[in-house]
Amino acid sequence: MMMGLMKTSVIHAMAMSLGVLLWLCVAVPGASAVQDSNPTGTPEDKTPITLATDSKTNVIIYHAPDAPISVQMAAKELARILRAATGATFEIRTEPATPMISLGSNDSAKSVGLDGASMPEESFRILTRDQNVYIVGHDTRDDQRTARGGRSWGTSYGVSTFLERAVNVRWLMPGPVGEVIPQQSSLTISSLDIIEKPDFA
Repeated sequence: MMMGLMKTSVIHAMAMSLGVLLWLCVAVPGASAVQDSNPTGTPEDKTPITLATDSKTNVIIYHAPDAPISVQMAAKELARILRAATGATFEIRTEPATPMISLGSNDSAKSVGLDGASMPEESFRILTRDQNVYIVGHDTRDDQRTARGGRSWGTSYGVSTFLERAVNVRWLMPGPVGEVIPQQSSLTISSLDIIEKPDFA
């Protein structure tokens, strides 16, 4: 079982290194982004969100205690890159607390109308609400496969897109040597509502 977990972690780390290149070129050819006009019916929140100030932050990264390994690995990669960008330490927790970056399907995400299980395979949505960032995708459980026999890492793809759009991170090639992470000790992002899904969905 441990070998299986290690193998899954290695595979996922490779996918995260490919980042947006994997999302656009391999996993979901022809993926398209849609700026959605408030489909959840909740009031639109245009307030900017401060993620870090002078290399300090009170924003946590949250995922459910039973989140799939792909979501847990995405949380670690998000924390690593945000620290590299800002110098701030973003704690990963399994209990929600505002302000937070919430990953995957959980009760907090569902409270703003987001449920990965209802999304197409490999799709995701990034939404800001009430000083929180929600990144939710269709994620297969650790013991599940998609109808095509593969896995769906929607939240992981969402994290890569968030880092590209909000933090201006670029992946020019797989591995650390291909990462371009802008240095910015203070980081404030605009409101976001992004939906992406593959053409086959």
